[in-house]
Amino acid sequence: MKKKGLFITFEGVEGCGKTTQLNILEKYLKKLKIPVIKTKEPGGTKFGKKIRNILLQSNINYFIPYTELFLFAADRLEHVEKVINPELRKDKIILCDRYIDSTIAYQIGGRKLNEKIVKKINDISSSKVLPDLTIIFDIEIKEGLKRATKIGHDRIEKESILFHKRVAKKYIEISRRDKKRIKVIKVDGKSINKVHKEVLSVVENYIKSLKNRAILDKINK
Repeated sequence: MKKKGLFITFEGVEGCGKTTQLNILEKYLKKLKIPVIKTKEPGGTKFGKKIRNILLQSNINYFIPYTELFLFAADRLEHVEKVINPELRKDKIILCDRYIDSTIAYQIGGRKLNEKIVKKINDISSSKVLPDLTIIFDIEIKEGLKRATKIGHDRIEKESILFHKRVAKKYIEISRRDKKRIKVIKVDGKSINKVHKEVLSVVENYIKSLKNRAILDKINK
């Protein structure tokens, strides 16, 4: 498959503000008439929305830990084949709220599942399609959960503080392993606009590295 567009993923613990920043960036790029779409995991397809409802229901407990992993994998299989791959063949920027790094952080870090198994499932479910750029939003755990629970309590948000700390630790580990693809933005104490400017700087620098004049000229107007 020949890729023409850019695949950018937004990652982080609960309440880190990634969804807000994704939406702001989408609006910014649309104003510049840059072709862009936003999507998410889980729930990026009609089938995926049904899986998302199951995954986030607060009254469901998974007695077999790998059940959750395979539900996420099923969602991603649909997402990659029906949304991500088709859009990557077009000259668009894809902004995705969570992807494979969430699986690693939450399933290996949070759930303590076997690393080899999780990564194998990631490879299969994603068809080894990697993001071009990933932005991880780093926030103090208690502050993130405080923000998240203002909206509501889903099943994952109700996990223990130790669970969320393990997730955060795994995200930092992931970022250190792949500094070229993954950029970390600390959000504690910063305004939404300040974080947006940092996001824009990260995206602009990446596009500059590609020497994509068509997009870069529009951003620099």
